[in-house]
Amino acid sequence: MNYEAIGRCQVLRKDVERLHLQRNSAITALRGELRGVMGSIKGTVYTFDPEAAHRQLAEIEDTSRQLMEAVAEFNEWAPEAGERPITVAEPRLP
Repeated sequence: MNYEAIGRCQVLRKDVERLHLQRNSAITALRGELRGVMGSIKGTVYTFDPEAAHRQLAEIEDTSRQLMEAVAEFNEWAPEAGERPITVAEPRLP
C-alpha cells in the first residue's frame, strides 16, 4: 500500500469537492444575474452591470482551473492509492 498516495487522494478529494461547489455557486450567481436582466415587463428595460458579470466569470474561470488541476493531480495518485480516477466530461447540452 502506498500511504502517501492514499493521503494525497484524501486531501485532493476534499479539494475537488470544495472547488466543485465553489464553481457551481459562482455559475449559479452569474446565471441569476443574467436572468435578472431578461425581464418581460413590456416597456421596461433592466440595467446590466457587465463589470460584475466579468468578475463572476473571472471567478468561475479561476475556480475551474484550480478544480481541473486538483482533478488531474488526484487522477495521477489514484492508481497508487487504489482509487478510481475522477471522470472529466464535456457538459451535456440541451
